[in-house]
Amino acid sequence: MPILSVKADRARDVILQRIVRRRMKPGERIPSEMQLAAELKMNHQTVRRALAQLVEAGVIVKQRRVGTFVRPVRNLHVGEPVSLLLPNSFFSIDAFSAPGLVYEGARRVLGQGEFNLSILGFSAGHLWEDAGRIALDRGVRGVLVEPTLQDHVEDVKRMRDAGLAVVLTSCYPQFANCGVPWVNIDRTVVMMELVEGLLARGHNRIAMFRLAHASALHFEEAVLRRAFDAHGLSLDLSKTLFELPNVSDPAELTGLTDFFDRVKEPTAVVVPDEIIATGAFRMCYARGLRVPEDVAIAAVHDHTPQSHTVPLTAMNAARGMNDIAAAAARLLARQLNGEAVEPCGITLPARVEWKASTGSSVVGAR
Repeated sequence: MPILSVKADRARDVILQRIVRRRMKPGERIPSEMQLAAELKMNHQTVRRALAQLVEAGVIVKQRRVGTFVRPVRNLHVGEPVSLLLPNSFFSIDAFSAPGLVYEGARRVLGQGEFNLSILGFSAGHLWEDAGRIALDRGVRGVLVEPTLQDHVEDVKRMRDAGLAVVLTSCYPQFANCGVPWVNIDRTVVMMELVEGLLARGHNRIAMFRLAHASALHFEEAVLRRAFDAHGLSLDLSKTLFELPNVSDPAELTGLTDFFDRVKEPTAVVVPDEIIATGAFRMCYARGLRVPEDVAIAAVHDHTPQSHTVPLTAMNAARGMNDIAAAAARLLARQLNGEAVEPCGITLPARVEWKASTGSSVVGAR
């Protein structure tokens, strides 16, 4: 699906979400272009572009003077039916098109006529009930799964044991040995490159933030200790590693505000993603701090690298999601073509893109 505009992408994802969440069946009619434009409060040209993307992707089919329908089974190519199983939270992200990034990556491999690619959504913790069982009922042969931290290993094994070819497009620790292949990017490598690079730039007072729901993974402690040891520096985790509470509203960053109000100003701040980085920028500007002259800001991953006033140092996560989906799709295609695929992981290389938010030159220790 070519990305034509941000608004068209958003409309496409909302329409796709309607098809997925309402379990619309092949051949079922979807609202007209004008009806969708009124419901979505968007220009009908934007909706038209969104529908064109879904037609090109093979999700829907238009019949002139009749209407638009979920693609009928009888019109599908003679190929293996495969599905993306994506958490419903993916469809609620406004800042970027998570379903589009994953779909486009998978379609690079599976969209050439040999396979028929569809999407099913599921609530976190309900992978089998919401998506796995339905995929089986629909005759799907293989699935690419984006599990959440709340999902269960048993659900993945249940799909595998039912005869589905399964590949995971991310891997929390509990899924590492669940008997199916997975593809991931090692974020500890990204964290290490960030901390090492900031220390090399003279930033001895680094504040790293992590979200509470990820604290059990314990990546950050090991990264900080290793990097500080390599530079011969002592590390006080109580003054370096901070936890942000889980929030349903990305703009609710009380923990970040509290930090800037009570902690001695750091020379560099490392946050999990671009949303929290935006909050960090705001906190600095509100306190008269310049970025990067007074405080450098970096993120472990950034899904919207083109949207920042000051370009953000981070891993390009949009490209990463697309590449992960493509690599996972290759493994799935091999399985469906009868090849033996080891139930182990593939870790894709990831690099930090150093940009203006951290400055370009090495600075003296402050």
